[in-house]
Amino acid sequence: MEDKKTDTKLTAPRPTAREILTAPIRVDEIEWRIGSKSKETVPENKRKTSILAYITNRAVMERLDAAFGWDGWENNFREVTGGFICGIKVLTVQDGEPVWILKEDGAPRSDIEALKGGLSDSMKRTAVQFGIGRDLYNYPKTYMKGLHKWIPDWAKERLEGMVHTMNNDPGIVPPVVIFNPPKT
Repeated sequence: MEDKKTDTKLTAPRPTAREILTAPIRVDEIEWRIGSKSKETVPENKRKTSILAYITNRAVMERLDAAFGWDGWENNFREVTGGFICGIKVLTVQDGEPVWILKEDGAPRSDIEALKGGLSDSMKRTAVQFGIGRDLYNYPKTYMKGLHKWIPDWAKERLEGMVHTMNNDPGIVPPVVIFNPPKT
């Protein structure tokens, strides 16, 4: 008689949909953009540029795929005056029965690529209702010293470091962060 070996490897339990959706945002899921800038009338040594974080729409879709499978969620859009409403429906099980859960939110047409931007923004806003990217609301107000049209590489490196810190030890990040350019 042949001995059958038993596989004794333990596998980690699969994360729940909620754990997938609400997991801290990773560096590759965030994009940054310039927000407001100090007025030219502000003394040069006090000028600053704000930096805003947002989740990418691709990250939203990947999280929904990971939580519910590619066929376990759907989205739809309605145009409304000045913008769009996005609905995201997810298929879940409650009391052993399949149930679709719908959440909706809206956004105006964006200044850049009005149609695409408005659709994308409305979907990202709806995703926050499922917990995706909600942790970005806890991020500090972030600035760079000086006036900038784009985010320089030195600042991107620091932003990535801030994301890692926010995900691992958020209590040490102050409510306002100001990045100074490297000394040359």
